[in-house]
Amino acid sequence: QQQQQQQVEQILGYGFSSGCALSQALTHVSVLGVVSYQRLEFLGDALLDLMVSGWLVDKLAAALRQQHGAAQVYAPAVLTRARAALVNNTNLGRAAAAAGLQHHINARSRQLCKEMRKFAAAAAAAAA
Repeated sequence: QQQQQQQVEQILGYGFSSGCALSQALTHVSVLGVVSYQRLEFLGDALLDLMVSGWLVDKLAAALRQQHGAAQVYAPAVLTRARAALVNNTNLGRAAAAAGLQHHINARSRQLCKEMRKFAAAAAAAAA
């Protein structure tokens, strides 16, 4: 398990102070009797939404300045759709597979394992 932690930390470029937190982050709810990543997923989704929202506002404001000479504001619905197009299971699954994280997920769900294999195959094809 120490080796797995080191591999994941190398992939992410981040050192975890608690191996317990990393283990929880890699454990799917389909694994019975252990704490899964659901609580961390909730927090991570909120942080990712916040980061992408800020990036979108900055990026779109810059694009508007180039086009119109002054920053204008996009309607919240436009920003929400743009964020949803970027932050979704498909894009996150692709990114995780491209990094090789599927090898470290602890899951007992056939459907999840099938989806992880699909993303890994797509990542391998894209890299070729």
